[in-house]
Amino acid sequence: MILRLIPFAMMIVVNLLVDGYIYRRLREAKRGGPVKSLLFAALSVLLMLMAIIVFFIDVKSCSDTLFLTTMWLVYGYFTFYAPRIIAMLVWWLSRLMTAGTAKRRVVERCAGVCGWLIFIIMCWSAVFTPREIDVNELTLEYDDLPAAFDGYRIVQFSDTHLGSYFPGDTSVVSRYVDVMNNLNPDLICFTGDLVNRHTREALPFERILARLHARDGVYAISGNHDYDDYSYDNKVTQKLDRQALLDLEGRMGWITLENEHRFIRHDGDSIAIIGVGNYGAPTKPNHGDYISAYTDYKDDKFKILLHHSPGMWYLYILEKYNDNVQLSLAGHTHAMQMMITIGPWRFSPAGFLTKYWGGLYDDEGRYLYVNIGVGQVGIPASIGAVPEITVITLKRTTTKNNKK
Repeated sequence: MILRLIPFAMMIVVNLLVDGYIYRRLREAKRGGPVKSLLFAALSVLLMLMAIIVFFIDVKSCSDTLFLTTMWLVYGYFTFYAPRIIAMLVWWLSRLMTAGTAKRRVVERCAGVCGWLIFIIMCWSAVFTPREIDVNELTLEYDDLPAAFDGYRIVQFSDTHLGSYFPGDTSVVSRYVDVMNNLNPDLICFTGDLVNRHTREALPFERILARLHARDGVYAISGNHDYDDYSYDNKVTQKLDRQALLDLEGRMGWITLENEHRFIRHDGDSIAIIGVGNYGAPTKPNHGDYISAYTDYKDDKFKILLHHSPGMWYLYILEKYNDNVQLSLAGHTHAMQMMITIGPWRFSPAGFLTKYWGGLYDDEGRYLYVNIGVGQVGIPASIGAVPEITVITLKRTTTKNNKK
């Protein structure tokens, strides 16, 4: 509670300073100043009360409805305050310019425009962007790919966070399933975080996700949210709900790999599908066992590794063991649900936390693809980070590790 209180108090102080200044400016306005200032003050008090209520909600033990409501309250709070803060920063920038100049007047007017633009973007990001879908297709070439798997199509999706959808609204997930089935996949891979807190969130989606179909099946691993670490403190309850999630995935026809592997065989050739449990943050339990998941990572077998956190690729495959894993698939980052894309250039604040936050990474022909996910958690919005489905086509080539 104390650790949460410090940033919360700082946020409240900043917002009070911003609101106080805007309120004074509105009071001084020539037209409708008192009325505007009164409405503004009422909204500010409402937002402050909202923030205080959210602060005292125990999101670990509250109901699913209250958890979802909390997500929307948090986002609603910042939807109103982010535009104010941006507008204030632009306005203060104008104070650095000479009074009465045309440049200063233009910047002053831009403050309001910037505020409204941020408000519109945040509303759009909650209402429309989470219902969109971005299908990213790429081809990877290998000289050690078995001939029977030349042209093999893998569809990856990640981080559904099913508890973030409104109760009864299965339309978005249903559309994602239709899109993936229409991509004609040989293999579908899910890289973790099916739910937010517990298995109950997934029950309304069981029949829909059971419709997923690929010639060689649907393979899945678990993410940090799939182990009940964010819901139950009781270890027995955690274990029971964890098993309930595995049972549900089994009923859907998914093959969930828990620190283990399977071989997919075609015409005498085979590839290994390896699944590793989640390697948690320092404050969370560690469920991964990379060593036990496969017998010999340095053998010449073509291997596809599924793991949730992309950092494992660097720490284990590249740095610690220098293993021969041709393709790794991960999720987890969500690109922090904030991304700017201009042509081939992409930026996300997730890049300040990890180098491997989204897209394709290559180390001498050992590839990692980080899918930014189809769902939302924390806030019910994706600001520029459009939900993603990835299609990877494997090609056999005589030119070693050449990507196109």
